[in-house]
Amino acid sequence: MSRRCVIAVIVAVVSVITAGTMATIAVVAARAGFAMPARVWIWIAIALDALFIYAVFERRAPVWGRIVSRGRPHTPAIAITFDDGPTEPYTSQILDVLRRSGARATFFVLGLRAQETPDVVRRAAREGHEIGNHTWDHAALPLRSPSAMRVTIRRTSDVVQDITGTRPRVFRAPFGWRNPWLDGAARREGCEPIAWTIGVS
Repeated sequence: MSRRCVIAVIVAVVSVITAGTMATIAVVAARAGFAMPARVWIWIAIALDALFIYAVFERRAPVWGRIVSRGRPHTPAIAITFDDGPTEPYTSQILDVLRRSGARATFFVLGLRAQETPDVVRRAAREGHEIGNHTWDHAALPLRSPSAMRVTIRRTSDVVQDITGTRPRVFRAPFGWRNPWLDGAARREGCEPIAWTIGVS
């Protein structure tokens, strides 16, 4: 399914859940003697829908919980991160440049790709780079159940640990998309959720 289709499905699901919840609340409120005009309930639903959609798609939104997206203020430092790999020959070329520059980075790896190219992951860890978790296959997580999210995170962490001897401590959601359960699922698997400030494609 294309990224646009996934976005449309997520928006539709969020909107249906919001509409259903608001309709239920309106009925319960009316039965309890707290009646409001329908237009008020509609505007509340629209506002909640917008908030939920913002929380899912804005990678730094604190709505679902704390997420790290920048370092300490007034600290002259930059964190370099790479996602979606390892992808050869590019990851090895990036490692060469980082070694020549004496720089360190965090590589958020996909479990499937790490399993296919363990030598690259091992090299990155050996050269002092942090290996983060980026799920097994880069599937959009907002439509998955909490247990399915934990499985994809755990499976990737297991592969990284098998390759490097160290379990990932950080996690980045594919596309930065989150839901109310994702941060908790990542933390239960020992990973701190991480976003980013400036990205390039």
